[in-house]
Amino acid sequence: MLSGNNSTIEGKLKEALRPAEKSLLSLLNATSQESKISKYIQSQSQMTERSIRMEFEKLHHFLSKEEQRRIAALNEEESEKGEKMERVIQERILLLSDKIREVEERMEDDDINFLKNYHSIMNRTKSTLPDQELSSDSLIDVSKHLGNLKYQVWENMKDICPYYPVILNPSITQPDFSVSDDLTSVTSSLHKQNKPNAVPLHRKHMVLGSVGYGEHVYTWDIEVGNSRHWTLGVCLRSVERSVVQPLTPENGYWGLKRDGDSYKLLTTGNSKLNMKEAKAFTQECAVPSYVFFIGTHDMKCVRSRCRTEYVV
Repeated sequence: MLSGNNSTIEGKLKEALRPAEKSLLSLLNATSQESKISKYIQSQSQMTERSIRMEFEKLHHFLSKEEQRRIAALNEEESEKGEKMERVIQERILLLSDKIREVEERMEDDDINFLKNYHSIMNRTKSTLPDQELSSDSLIDVSKHLGNLKYQVWENMKDICPYYPVILNPSITQPDFSVSDDLTSVTSSLHKQNKPNAVPLHRKHMVLGSVGYGEHVYTWDIEVGNSRHWTLGVCLRSVERSVVQPLTPENGYWGLKRDGDSYKLLTTGNSKLNMKEAKAFTQECAVPSYVFFIGTHDMKCVRSRCRTEYVV
């Protein structure tokens, strides 16, 4: 039998084990956060695979249409030049047939007329039509159809394959925000997405770019849709995003904020801007960083596009 002290110690140990037992039970019952994340990883993989297949299906469709268009152009040229050559052949057949018939008719003349016209008839038989001179214009313009073919197709493909210098990271987007299929814009969602919040963010509506940027000069044009309340800028890769703190350069954030009709820089002091200054906003950050967006629930769209400049 346990003594009083031993019983107390045993009780404390059992009490200390309860969190571990609870965590073990949740893992065994697949109700833990880790289990939810594991299931979400499977869901992410399936959704991403579907998106990949859809994107390649678009490319296949484009390439198929491009192939059909180019083959149609080749067939059209073949038809035009083939018909032109056929007309030349028919014209030569007609002229030669007329000449042969004329000589044969002269041969039917009486002897006196035949002998009288013998030399002219003989010259007539010798004056055959010259062979048709073959020029490059008569043949298929192969270089037009095959020259830099892959490059030309690639140039046309850029119309359906735009390049976005900033893409968003859906894995760390809050459940009430939805990132577009091409990962270039974010909109508020009326229905929360069923996904675990694997990476904590200190702001409910913060969305990060998926690629970090180094010590160069980058410029972007950002479309903020109809939202009148938003913040955008860059933050340090090393910033502690799970901690609630002011968005200031001292804490690793550089950017621009709109609150209704008011624009201001992310600084500790008063740094209001007018509309013209806000549109021409630039901010230097010569350290590795991420682009971030913050918007309220009424934000319709945030899209990155256009240009990136590198200065070495």
